[in-house]
Amino acid sequence: MGIFAPLQYGVSDRVQLSLHPILLLVLTPHLSARWRVSKAGRVAGAIDVGATWSFLDRVNSDGLRVVDDGACRGCGFPGTVQLTGTVSVEVVKGLMLSAGAGPALDFLNVRPERMLLELHGSALYLVNPDNLLMLHASTYLHPWVGSGTTSRSSLQLMYAHAWGSLHLGAGVAFGEFALALDEGTVRSLPGRPGVTVEHRGNIRKLPVYPLLDLWIRL
Repeated sequence: MGIFAPLQYGVSDRVQLSLHPILLLVLTPHLSARWRVSKAGRVAGAIDVGATWSFLDRVNSDGLRVVDDGACRGCGFPGTVQLTGTVSVEVVKGLMLSAGAGPALDFLNVRPERMLLELHGSALYLVNPDNLLMLHASTYLHPWVGSGTTSRSSLQLMYAHAWGSLHLGAGVAFGEFALALDEGTVRSLPGRPGVTVEHRGNIRKLPVYPLLDLWIRL
């Protein structure tokens, strides 16, 4: 159980469930399940299925918050459902390399909006039983929109240390951390039915940002 990381419960050696308590508090539930499908020597495979939905505000297809019902044509609560497969290989003792991919589908309410393809890869090095280094990269491809379009790309480098059941992780991430200085909105124009006005807002995208988490093995 982590402060920012999800709560993970191992039902068995092959099945793991995850729930994000912090996101529940901000009305954005995230649920996922992992099933280890095979293990042969140093190679293992897993399938993950997950879903995230936000019930904070309704948005339009461009992600702008809807201010009133008159501007709510084609809007809804945003969500994503994802299915991915991952293959992991223990290259040498303590060093694990993983790579995977799978489809994802963005929704507004229950209406599909766009199909994506998620790609990810990671390297985990267990220095000793108390210290771990992790490098993780992920991105979403948009095969049916433009050519080579990507989003939500990130590269994370983290070091974790364990004091018994207490773990502390710190690191740095490279990507696009969106900081909304002025939220984008869409609203209807008074006296003109069917006419909407969009305000794109002011979003600052930070290319580098820190990572910090504290978690406990119960």
